[in-house]
Amino acid sequence: MIEAERVNFQGVVFDPNNRNSRYIYSQEIIDRELSKYVERIKDGEAFGRFNLPAGELEINPLNCAFEVTNLIRNKNGSWIVEGETLKNFYGKMLCSMLVDRVRMKPTLTGTGNVDENNVVKDDFSLIAIDITLEGTKETNYAV
Repeated sequence: MIEAERVNFQGVVFDPNNRNSRYIYSQEIIDRELSKYVERIKDGEAFGRFNLPAGELEINPLNCAFEVTNLIRNKNGSWIVEGETLKNFYGKMLCSMLVDRVRMKPTLTGTGNVDENNVVKDDFSLIAIDITLEGTKETNYAV
């Protein structure tokens, strides 16, 4: 058996046309926060976690599973994230699942308030782009 040391991956982290979400983001907020995140990528400071527990906001380098290597905004307003697994414990777990073609999806993790209709308010701040097993978290979308 051959084991991969690192795996590159990509996925849609935000799709404005997806309506299966608990929270509703404006395209303006998403573009603002992901554009700021691009600067973290350029500085080599963009890392994500794998299947983190709900409410976990602190980025602990020991719990990171991958490095975010690129973010691309499509013409339709969706954002594609590209990443590479790390060689640590969590990175190897994620790498193994990706090699085995387990369905995963990137998600946004941040802080901020929502109104009574679950619309995210302007105080939203993106903390990380994480990755979860498909179906364990709702996909983000905008209005």
